[in-house]
Amino acid sequence: MEVKELVPMSPDALRAEMESRGWTADLLAQRWGMTKRRVQQIVADADRPRYYDDEELVPMSPDALRAEMESRGWTADLLAQRWGMTKRRVQQIVADADRPRYYDDAVRALPIIAKG
Repeated sequence: MEVKELVPMSPDALRAEMESRGWTADLLAQRWGMTKRRVQQIVADADRPRYYDDEELVPMSPDALRAEMESRGWTADLLAQRWGMTKRRVQQIVADADRPRYYDDAVRALPIIAKG
């Protein structure tokens, strides 16, 4: 699998882009569900190189996402508790092939539940 480097944006360029779009750290914090301080940290760290591989860019199908959850021992009920949403909402996210890719990333990063 080939690893590629994403082209980073400098913190100043990111701030300029945010300003041109009318985005503030407060607005992004509210939209992204994080603190203003965390958004400021992300902006300050914007020029740090990020790496990815080709597999990470391919969206997971609903079946693949379900299989990944199951392989890690997770159910919709458990995810609902962990993510602070209803079981129905988790099921909708899993079934949506056009869901935001951060859900794929989140499921891939879940800890494996040991069955005892």
